[in-house]
Amino acid sequence: MRQLAMSYALILAMAGVVSACDQTRVATPASYEAVQYVSANSELIGDGLVKVSASVKNAQSDKFASDFAACVAARYALLRGFGFARLVTDTVTRSDDIRTATSVFSISARLPAGVRKLDAEVVAVNCAENGIPMV
Repeated sequence: MRQLAMSYALILAMAGVVSACDQTRVATPASYEAVQYVSANSELIGDGLVKVSASVKNAQSDKFASDFAACVAARYALLRGFGFARLVTDTVTRSDDIRTATSVFSISARLPAGVRKLDAEVVAVNCAENGIPMV
């Protein structure tokens, strides 16, 4: 019985090590707290196309700037009565410790085709939970 308990404990410990390794690149709510949201702007550049530029400081990866841009796009869509957006393009540049995402989204009232789409209300909730401003 004791040997079975020790084997079980060893398996749990190994699983913890493996899961810790898998989570090294995952953004957690705590990792969002260290990020400073520097600036963001959005502009309509065509029929249903919105260009978003969002800058962050002290981010661990480009994902933080892209997430900020998605939050800004979600707010833009919701304020104009649209429920969905689809990411068309996303480029992140880095200058010193500031990362800037320049993203283009198509916004629509109906669920768009494609794999890089987002539900603006769901994104807004996620932004609030992670402390990401929607500007």
